Amino acid sequence: MKREKEIAFSDFFKEDFFNAGQGVAAEEPAVLTPLEDHTPVLVVKAAVDDAELRAYRKALRLFFVTGEQTAHCLKAKTAPVLLAPYLRGEMPDTGFPVFFSFEDHSAAPLRQVFQAVFENAFPQGNAKILAENLPRLELLVRQAMETEKAKDNFESFIEIAVSTLMQLDVHGEEGKAFREHCVAFQAALLKKHGLLLPFSAFTAFQLLNLQLQAFRGQNKAFIETLKIRKAGLEELLILQKEYDPNSDQASGGFDFAGGLIAFDKIEGMMPPSASSHMPEPRRQRISAAIETLDKALKFFAETSPRVFVNSETTSRFALKKILNEASIMVCEQKACTEAKAVYDKELPLLVETIAAARIAELEIHYQYDEDLHTPYFKSFGRRYLAEEDMKRFPPLLVVETSRQLMHEPEGFLELLSGDIPVKVLALTLLSDLDYPDSTTPSLHLEPAALALSHRNAFIFQGAVDTPAWFNHAMREGLLAPSPALWNVLLPEPGNSNSTSDFIRIHAAIESRYFPRLSYNIRAGAAFGSRFDIGVNPQPEMHFPSYALDIQTRSGFETAKYELTVADFFAMDSSMAAQLEVVPVDYRNEDLISLAAYFYLSSDKLIGKAPFIWVVDEQHQLYQAAIPYSWLARCEERLDYWQFIQELGGVNSYHVKRAIEKARTEWDAQKAAEIAALKAKTEAEIETVRKEEAGRAMERLVNVLLDIDNPAFAPAAQPATPAQETSSEATIEKAAPEPAHAEETVVSSEVWVESFRCTSCNDCVDGLPGVFKYNSDKQAYAHNPKGGTYAKIVALAEKCPAKCIHPGLPQNPAEPGVEELVKRAEALN
Repeated sequence: MKREKEIAFSDFFKEDFFNAGQGVAAEEPAVLTPLEDHTPVLVVKAAVDDAELRAYRKALRLFFVTGEQTAHCLKAKTAPVLLAPYLRGEMPDTGFPVFFSFEDHSAAPLRQVFQAVFENAFPQGNAKILAENLPRLELLVRQAMETEKAKDNFESFIEIAVSTLMQLDVHGEEGKAFREHCVAFQAALLKKHGLLLPFSAFTAFQLLNLQLQAFRGQNKAFIETLKIRKAGLEELLILQKEYDPNSDQASGGFDFAGGLIAFDKIEGMMPPSASSHMPEPRRQRISAAIETLDKALKFFAETSPRVFVNSETTSRFALKKILNEASIMVCEQKACTEAKAVYDKELPLLVETIAAARIAELEIHYQYDEDLHTPYFKSFGRRYLAEEDMKRFPPLLVVETSRQLMHEPEGFLELLSGDIPVKVLALTLLSDLDYPDSTTPSLHLEPAALALSHRNAFIFQGAVDTPAWFNHAMREGLLAPSPALWNVLLPEPGNSNSTSDFIRIHAAIESRYFPRLSYNIRAGAAFGSRFDIGVNPQPEMHFPSYALDIQTRSGFETAKYELTVADFFAMDSSMAAQLEVVPVDYRNEDLISLAAYFYLSSDKLIGKAPFIWVVDEQHQLYQAAIPYSWLARCEERLDYWQFIQELGGVNSYHVKRAIEKARTEWDAQKAAEIAALKAKTEAEIETVRKEEAGRAMERLVNVLLDIDNPAFAPAAQPATPAQETSSEATIEKAAPEPAHAEETVVSSEVWVESFRCTSCNDCVDGLPGVFKYNSDKQAYAHNPKGGTYAKIVALAEKCPAKCIHPGLPQNPAEPGVEELVKRAEALN
């Protein structure tokens, strides 16, 4: 499955999502009124005097221990800084309504469907006015869904919304094109078949029912397969009776089939075993298989998925109405035990059905081997069923509250330990989440952790705030040939404020109080592939943090704020009233943010008080210290989140140690290599220094004594500085030239006896395009073609060391070249 985009409060709740007035005439009223500016304001005041501040810090530490607020605590109404706008009525962008497709059983926000259909229906850059009004069209669909008179189907909602959108006051040719685009867009949308679902306490059950509907559709294909197998076996018996001379029924006894089947012609085409007498064991085996398949066909055709649930939950969530694809089995106690009893009773029929279907397949194709297959099917049992076979079993589901499931876990544990493929939908309501001031002992609602310990169940924990992920988990769990658990966070049914419910659920999940996770043992063998917590924002962090623009004395700035479990608690006004809201002039270094508090060692926390950022009704930012009772609950929830992180391979202690070990080894290896390279380089430098010192002394002596050594002259090409260096070590004193020696070969290019250069700068300054200094600041010809031959000859004549040899001209057409060559003869 393609994972959903990471959802964060900075993305999920958008101000002014609908761009009012785009593509609409000026007189068209805006869809939404402008929103109030909720930019938090950071007020700074001078601190009170030291004595008063010391007294407050002492009182603050007492508050942390006892929860008793100080005399200076501000009594203003506050809300967590990241959540305040939405707690005060700002509309969130929830991603609902959600479109469920009957074609591929997927779920996606309606806006994604709009965008995909639009991009497919219109070329890029076309239908701009319609494109700008897609958010408006989504709003119109929402309004149609809230209208009691509207029919409850996707087609009617689209027709109503598009019809309303076409009434926008767009004039002229643009208006005509806009309405044509609306008609084309509606036609493209209506090609999709599905259902629109709003966010509510019932959405999870609606998606479950749709997936059960898809399962029953797939089960029809299995029933058809059983019918084909049964018909094939029956045909074998019919053919045997036709060709059995001892049978009371001859071919005339099958007059009903005589016009359809030419038995006399089939006889020559059938294998010998078909036209000869059928052994009695085979006939009995085929007859038994037919009887089993006949019984199975009735069972699978008449049996629907069954849901085991108590009467209170049934009525509370209207399950008999919503789960119309299942049979509701009302049980007052031990729903898991009752579901297991039904499974134990019906499993033998599934085993017999699969065995009969395999026998039929072998018999129809004349591949049944008495010696091989008879012992196999005699011992055939549950362990011989493949995963695909287990998917044929009509689903058995248990709907139970997480609190009840953890209070009496025996039945649930029996399902897990027995690897019984009963699916459990655990309901965790917002009212079930324990707050720090709870008078009852905290009951950890963590059936997911309990199921993880058995490693054989498909596990999902989350809510429908990520509908695509939730819907996929429903489908995967139903098809899993193993136990399955969906631990789902739901609002209270009957609550009319679905927006508030959505915000609270989303905050509970993102604050790590009720983190999202999924575990699928069949996802793959690679490390970490079975466990997925990536849908949580910033899963590598203790708490997610989001950038927020704030107003300060010097202007607007951007600051990051964490969304912690304490922020979730503070969404409740009665809980927020327990905080110590610190006056601006009493801020001090004893206050440390809750997110940072958990990162520090215990010795650095002495005297510290954790706080969260809140805003009052005037949007002013304050630090709100939390009492120890809050801290203990936050720490417990963070411990659970870290447990999930480790299982998911995030922030793993062992992974970090392995990385640190590898980094240490790498650093040590590189340090050794660098040290060896440094030692080698220093040795080479020392060797070169000694050699060059000897050469320098030799050159100095030669210059002072004006020794002209022709042995250094090249035979044909001038030597490069590197060649000169290597050649100098092998030069021997030249022998006296014979009286009739051969004529010296003149170089074709200018060259310099660098070792004789006195660094007078004449050649380098006079003709830098030809001459340069080497590392010893002695000249050499780096580009013989970089200047005129006349200039080269002139510089050679001027050279005090007579170390420049002009060679031959590079440009024969240069003016006066003949005379220049004659002048250069004495220098070459």
